[in-house]
Amino acid sequence: MHNNAVLEFNEVSVSGILAPTSFEVHSGEVHVIGGGDHEAKVAIALLLAGRMRTYHGLVAFRNQTLTTNQTKKILQNTTALIDVDEVSAPDPEAKFSNFLKEELEFSGQKPLNSTVHQLLQKYSQGHYLDTMIAEIPKDLYLRLYLEIASTRAKVDTLVLFEPDRYDDYAEAWPGLVEEYHDKGFTVIVILRLQSALAYTNRVIRLGQANPNFGSNVESDNTSIETDSAASISNSSDRDELA
Repeated sequence: MHNNAVLEFNEVSVSGILAPTSFEVHSGEVHVIGGGDHEAKVAIALLLAGRMRTYHGLVAFRNQTLTTNQTKKILQNTTALIDVDEVSAPDPEAKFSNFLKEELEFSGQKPLNSTVHQLLQKYSQGHYLDTMIAEIPKDLYLRLYLEIASTRAKVDTLVLFEPDRYDDYAEAWPGLVEEYHDKGFTVIVILRLQSALAYTNRVIRLGQANPNFGSNVESDNTSIETDSAASISNSSDRDELA
């Protein structure tokens, strides 16, 4: 690893879903992941948060190979998954206020109606209190999602999933990424390849050993547990996976 690399994936793969991929995550930086199909991108999000078994490869934290239990404890405690399709993304027909209360509770705060109202009023958007999530402007939705998730105890890494998939937000998400980078968070953005390349020339491509990847960790095999690989496509429990 390089000096400030906190996490290393070395030839990490998930059978039939994610081809071997190698990269490093550096504390307090923005990392962009692109390429691969939808399942591969969901899989890498779950891996980054310690929520899926890796069938091959090595995961290391601060130059130390992680056991399964260490991986779960470290990554699940320090990483928040933001809007991962079919995993942490809410039902688009749910009320926005109910979603916010769930996120407040998951972040260790009291899910009070008054708190939700204050959050919306902060951005002069109180009229969206009883609106379905599908009708909420994506800037407001993702801004409050990140704002609440970033308050979770021990969380220092935010994994933002395909903000470019929203047509009305495709050009606005970089500002939100930079805002949380400026606050000191490690931000990992998973994007469509075209969007990733338009944003930076330092794209972590799924299924590749990526540029500037290096390792001084002893090779080993490790795994990250989840119920099964199928969990990336049929999970309905956001609290278990967010």
